Amino acid sequence: MDLPLLYSAKEIRARIVDEQTGQPVEGAVVVAQWILAPPSGRGPTLHIAESVTNKQGEFFFEAWGPKPKQPWTYFRHYSPLLSIFKHGYVPLRLHNESIKSVAKEIPNYKNMSTKELIGATSWYEGAPKDSVQDCMWNGLNIQIESYSGNSDRWLELLAILLFRVEQQDDKKVPQFFRAVAAERDYFKANPVSRSTQASLYSFYNRIDQALK
Repeated sequence: MDLPLLYSAKEIRARIVDEQTGQPVEGAVVVAQWILAPPSGRGPTLHIAESVTNKQGEFFFEAWGPKPKQPWTYFRHYSPLLSIFKHGYVPLRLHNESIKSVAKEIPNYKNMSTKELIGATSWYEGAPKDSVQDCMWNGLNIQIESYSGNSDRWLELLAILLFRVEQQDDKKVPQFFRAVAAERDYFKANPVSRSTQASLYSFYNRIDQALK
């Protein structure tokens, strides 16, 4: 495989809206991760950034690069990974695909709902040879779903969200961790079950370590 020595990424501009109402969601934190893949397993994060939606629900990531990568690593089809968090909404994780491939196979993809597009592209694999990464979600309205579950399930979703950010990257996404830390108030008002209390303690510990 003829892999590039340097990687860059184009800017990303998109909008987050409520799935039911279509209204913009202000204050949602979006984390973008460009993760390198080794021959097996997960590789290092080449670039990570965060953004917060404005009153119109819009977020923005600047273009970056070029940056050198480690030998024998490359971007697979899922970079950048976008993680979206807003209290009261189901956290959303979006993978990326080659825009050229998606546009060829699904010409109307820009008119699809977020859930439809996730399902329609989950089996694609973009070309790792691309040295300049583009984002499939650029320019789209991304719909997020209101959360209606219990506190145990909410803690589980938050723990998954935290797990996806490597500890060495914590200081690069402070707004994300401050937003998740505010969930302490939710758990005070909505206690978890006794069997989940150990997980809640681990959650608090992870947050405290990240915000030191």
